[in-house]
Amino acid sequence: VENFAGGVVDRLGVGYEDLVTVNPRIVYVSLSAFGQTGPRSHYIGYGTQVYAAAGAGFATSQDGESMSQMFIPVPDPISGLVGAYAMASYIRNARLTGKSARVDVSELEAMATICLEPLLDALYQTTPVAEKYLILGSSDGKYVLVVSPDIDGIASEFKVPAKMSMLKSRLSSWSAIDILQKLSNIGSICCLIQDSRDVLSDPYLEKNNFWERDHSKEVESTGILIGGSLWKVDNARTPVWRGAPQLFSDTKIILASLLDYAESDITRMIDEEAVVSA
Repeated sequence: VENFAGGVVDRLGVGYEDLVTVNPRIVYVSLSAFGQTGPRSHYIGYGTQVYAAAGAGFATSQDGESMSQMFIPVPDPISGLVGAYAMASYIRNARLTGKSARVDVSELEAMATICLEPLLDALYQTTPVAEKYLILGSSDGKYVLVVSPDIDGIASEFKVPAKMSMLKSRLSSWSAIDILQKLSNIGSICCLIQDSRDVLSDPYLEKNNFWERDHSKEVESTGILIGGSLWKVDNARTPVWRGAPQLFSDTKIILASLLDYAESDITRMIDEEAVVSA
């Protein structure tokens, strides 16, 4: 699997055509921002670019005009998941048929797929973004999200005028928990907008034992938490014993056990900076 812009691995001599001659069953997955073909395939890409190019930034804007700010690189995990599915599918196919595969995964396409609903909304010019969501501040500094808000119903429940500015002003004196309770009374689709600290202490995630300590030797002493398995089997979460290995920590093992390089050759390649090892 590689994550370079289109054409880079071929110039480096480690492209699909170079490696398939060594391993005729190879599954070679390219995970690039704009794919291996087309007018932008040569672009160097980062998550923020793909977030903007796929329409996600605009679709999640508050005013329907500007791009929302992205605090996490959403396109990276989304395209990583798509790439993982592709790998699993074609590796299975290679084992069954002996055929190799040159797989091209575009991060732009992966993100555009999950943005279809707002993209179709834009196509058919349906309800503006500003009318689909309502964000309410509270007295304890938290914010509450209401989806497809019934402004008249909310105003009636809180006994305030059905005017947006007055509604937000009056409710800002209520706590977030009280706002959520009142909204649930009228069947509103709502939730607390949680910050990172809220998520780490979320009762749902805690009750379901989602967070686990990372027992990797590099970070075990810090007590850092990582997300656990995303599925359960027989009502039990599959355990995750550690996070990702330290960058380049497996270089020597791969060169020795998988590629049969002698220890002296591995030492020479590291000294010459042909490869990097932790």
